[in-house]
Amino acid sequence: MTDLSSGSTSSILTAPFPDYRLLAITQHSAIFQTFNSTPLTLFPAGSNISMNEMLPASARIVKFTDPQLQQHYERVLPLTAYLPEELRPVCALMDAYGRFRVTDGEQSATVREVLQMLTAPELRPALRRWYYDHTGEMNPTATEFRQTLSQLVGESL
Repeated sequence: MTDLSSGSTSSILTAPFPDYRLLAITQHSAIFQTFNSTPLTLFPAGSNISMNEMLPASARIVKFTDPQLQQHYERVLPLTAYLPEELRPVCALMDAYGRFRVTDGEQSATVREVLQMLTAPELRPALRRWYYDHTGEMNPTATEFRQTLSQLVGESL
């Protein structure tokens, strides 16, 4: 294994996301790490492990049907690096909801797609934490949106 923790930039490998740094190279993989996370091992194409399975939850590929929504989400997600990993998709989706609600309208297919992703069962624990962490900071519009999401999921968020 080649140790690159010294931050050497001579390697031709680059990190898959801007906030990752290359830690080491083994015969069959490369290991990346963010400053506050456990190492992320990436395997070459053709391995039995899906690249998406190896990524942290916040970096997993999310596919939207609307290309503008896809582009917006992919642009915003890296900007949420200051948040705990599990809250990053929630923040990016909240941002997308705000933008497309204004530009496309509350009843648009894009807004419905954002709401569907935001209320998905696998994101529910992060959504609960989002509201737990931000309860005191909510304005009336945010409080109303929280009530709307609570109705959609059938529980108090």
